[in-house]
Amino acid sequence: MDENMLIKAIDIITERILTPVLYMYEDEAVEFICFCDTNISIEELRETERAVYTELGVNVEILDIREFDESDRWDIIVSSRLVYAANELIKMAFEQAMLADLEKRTNIRNEILKRYDETGTYYAN
Repeated sequence: MDENMLIKAIDIITERILTPVLYMYEDEAVEFICFCDTNISIEELRETERAVYTELGVNVEILDIREFDESDRWDIIVSSRLVYAANELIKMAFEQAMLADLEKRTNIRNEILKRYDETGTYYAN
């Protein structure tokens, strides 16, 4: 996908989907990962994918970052290309929130492992 096509794809996506950030990952397919309103339906995401295809002739997949677990979310932020941010402050707040989620998940995992080491069980009494 060249830069002009990318700009058009971003315009189509952000016109239809309210998202403060949009990441793009290209491998075998072009994936756009957004943080969309929880009220948006899967059908609306698919309609937006079809609109991008109709306009540009490129198959894309649009995913909500919340479909991934915390470590995958952080990997998306680190390894994908940020192609849209409403503004720098929102981007930073979003990234900090995703990092906080990852840290919380890591702390819970460490507590469970510590409990197992101390009691021989993963379950709390």
